[in-house]
Amino acid sequence: MLFKMFRILSILVVLCLVIIISIGYMHKDNSLTTCYSAYSSEHYKKAVKLCEKELASGDVGAALRLALMYKDGNGVSRNQHRQFEYIKIADDKGDKIGAILMDLYCAGNSGDKVDIGYSCEKLKTHAYNDKNLLSTEILAIVLSTGTSLKQDVTEAEYLFNIAAEKNSPVAMAALGLLAQARKNLTASDYEKSYMWFLLAQKNKDTYTNTLKQFFGENLDFNKAFREYGAAVSKMIESGDKYREIAKGNLSQEQIKKVEAMADSWQAYTKDSYQQAVGEHFSLYNRHSKAAVNFKGEGVYLTTIWIDRKGNLLRHDVKNTDGTSNENDKFVVAVGEILKAATPFPSAPDDYQPEQKELKFEMEIHFAQ
Repeated sequence: MLFKMFRILSILVVLCLVIIISIGYMHKDNSLTTCYSAYSSEHYKKAVKLCEKELASGDVGAALRLALMYKDGNGVSRNQHRQFEYIKIADDKGDKIGAILMDLYCAGNSGDKVDIGYSCEKLKTHAYNDKNLLSTEILAIVLSTGTSLKQDVTEAEYLFNIAAEKNSPVAMAALGLLAQARKNLTASDYEKSYMWFLLAQKNKDTYTNTLKQFFGENLDFNKAFREYGAAVSKMIESGDKYREIAKGNLSQEQIKKVEAMADSWQAYTKDSYQQAVGEHFSLYNRHSKAAVNFKGEGVYLTTIWIDRKGNLLRHDVKNTDGTSNENDKFVVAVGEILKAATPFPSAPDDYQPEQKELKFEMEIHFAQ
């Protein structure tokens, strides 16, 4: 049931991206002498002729308007393949809105199978190679719901994490929902769910500025952003129930820990990534059950190896004299803390890009 709701909400967000692009072109201009003015004034039959003429002269914007008219059947018969062809023209010319329309064509999973296959490959390029935030979100939604591409929730969660690191409340809310969509939920799952819902609420008002930076120089978004902002808010608010479910499954100590993590959370860069890993671990070191329950004193030197997605690969623990005993109760406690802290923050693309495994060293202090 939860995953079904997540799918519905994800599709809603994708559809509202189409609304942004469609409404953004709708400025009233009664001159009717250009593709833009005829389209924005809803004189579609005239717009088709003007847009085709301007496209022949190299105007990429004309291709986008033709794509939208063929999508909606305005001035022409609805034709998904023609829609795709005009989107491809804009995308091939490097137009960023053309790229998003190509991504949305994949997410829509409607049309010629060859066209859908091509659009989904371009979606992967836009997300993985071009590092486009909206493309990353769309690909994560497609993979998590199994729309157009084979379902891969693990990869979707990784992509949502990348988008969340860019302060996307859509990705944060998605991560909150996905954390509770697992089987055999643990306290760690509820902690992560609660934290992501808190962060989504905290960041929802800043997302409009991110979108304006992406689209704003091309389109007028006064109405479009209200529509999309309402959709994003609805997705976040729908998570209120699950945020409270997560909170209800946590102790007061766990709630304080998660709220502290949410308050201190911030997106990191290449220069701050190592610090982010250390701070992430420190939060678990201070608040984990293992750290609280074990009594005694000691300093342990810990080396961890993680992959670029933040998964713990292995670790090594030694006390200050350089020795290690796997039966030492503090060594056991360190292992439990690391397990609770996994996954660590994923690595920015420009942080040691040649390394598949990342090594970090830190000291763990136990004080009675």
